Amino acid sequence: MKQARPLKESTIRFALFLVRITPRGVGYWLARVLGRLYGRIRHEYRAIVESNLRPVLETADPRRLRRVALEVFATAARSYYELLYMPLVPRDEFLTRVVFDEPGWSHFLKAHARGKGVVLAGAHLSSFDMLGQAVVARGYPIFVMALPDQAEGFVFMNKMRAFQDHGIIQQMGPAALRHAFRILHDGGVVGTGADRPIKGQGTVVEFFGRPTLLPDGHVRLALRTGAALLLTTCRRAGDRYHLDFYPIALPSSGDDEADVQTGVQRLAQALEPAIRAHPEQWHLLIRLWE
Repeated sequence: MKQARPLKESTIRFALFLVRITPRGVGYWLARVLGRLYGRIRHEYRAIVESNLRPVLETADPRRLRRVALEVFATAARSYYELLYMPLVPRDEFLTRVVFDEPGWSHFLKAHARGKGVVLAGAHLSSFDMLGQAVVARGYPIFVMALPDQAEGFVFMNKMRAFQDHGIIQQMGPAALRHAFRILHDGGVVGTGADRPIKGQGTVVEFFGRPTLLPDGHVRLALRTGAALLLTTCRRAGDRYHLDFYPIALPSSGDDEADVQTGVQRLAQALEPAIRAHPEQWHLLIRLWE
């Protein structure tokens, strides 16, 4: 499954140094410029993004695909800049820059009040890291399950994501799953990705009219524990971010695999409108469809 090559830890550390010495306004501008430049010169990676955008935009027009793809790289660069800058941001700033849309936030509060745990399934939309930190800043710790066997650059970025006292990042595996079950049993919140496929894992459902391998761990967790499952999205509007939460109703037919299939399909259908509304903010840099 083809994807953009992850950054090395040394490259990220150098970028972190530049972020600390560069005025914030200049940093945002540079991130956008460098992101678009990267998309222009790395044709093979832009081809991955254009491949993902084709069914979303419902076009094969190369000019439109390229234009939106370059905006995707600009969004990705801005998101990485946000991640690098986050340790310098006071917790209160997350609450002023992030808008918790309704009725989504009320859906989250209602699900949390049940006391059976909440599984948040996020997508690579806008600054999804801002989403997690803002929820933590409102007093709801999240245990975020990361992909296994990641490159050193991803591992280092995950350590940065855990800078808040209650934001936890851990690789997937037996120990992480046991911890996730304990958190949900205690009524806590577990987060994981919903749109990044892992070769040989997940469930094939219809996504933008095509058979697509998508993760299913969030659905299996919710079914096994009785936790509420919410799709979580983030979109940028100017200098502010909007978070939304969509409850996903899960079946209980007695056929575990059929229930997983239905749950993943329902979440995929709920995710499509959010991506179609802002395709330039969907920075999934791995090819979904060969």
